[in-house]
Amino acid sequence: MGTRVARAHRAALLRELLATAREFSSATVLLHAAIASSLRLSVSDLKALDVLERSGTCSARDIARGTGLTNSAVTALLDRLEGQRFISRVRQPPDRRIAKVRLTRQFLRTVPKRFASLERRLTARCDAYRDGELEIITTFLHRAASELREELGAVQLRELGGRSGGRRSRTPQRTTSQRSRRRRGRRDEHRAGREPRSAGEG
Repeated sequence: MGTRVARAHRAALLRELLATAREFSSATVLLHAAIASSLRLSVSDLKALDVLERSGTCSARDIARGTGLTNSAVTALLDRLEGQRFISRVRQPPDRRIAKVRLTRQFLRTVPKRFASLERRLTARCDAYRDGELEIITTFLHRAASELREELGAVQLRELGGRSGGRRSRTPQRTTSQRSRRRRGRRDEHRAGREPRSAGEG
């Protein structure tokens, strides 16, 4: 009986944890959308800046991996951010076609202050926890972020597979139609070739 109660209690805790995680995620998305809008940026623009702030100077490919965007989408994104002077591109010798992306002083003067109030609130919230508890929370968040990245990769693979599957499913139909037209054409040619001979024989 005690084991059953313990299992039910744990199941209830897990449900509450997952529900709270969804609530936290939704609040984060809404806050980031509001801050991005105040800066005249998209949420993807803001996430790219976050990748740069955490990683330092990096390549466009690194930003694509960090945001889940395609290379072409990242190129357009960096053009926008460079136009607003939030980032700069630095060409790398010996291949000058390769550029590293870094944040500018304009970014440092503008964006971090939008998150300063939240940082103060969360820091004050952490005062209620001991160091060991904060280590547990930090470990959980690291692992949760890893799970989210893996899930993102799985979703992108499924989407890519769906698109490829759609293209493949149409190809046999077109091929079958083309073969049918060719067979009909050969039959028509064959009949047309026989008819004059039958007329001549007649």
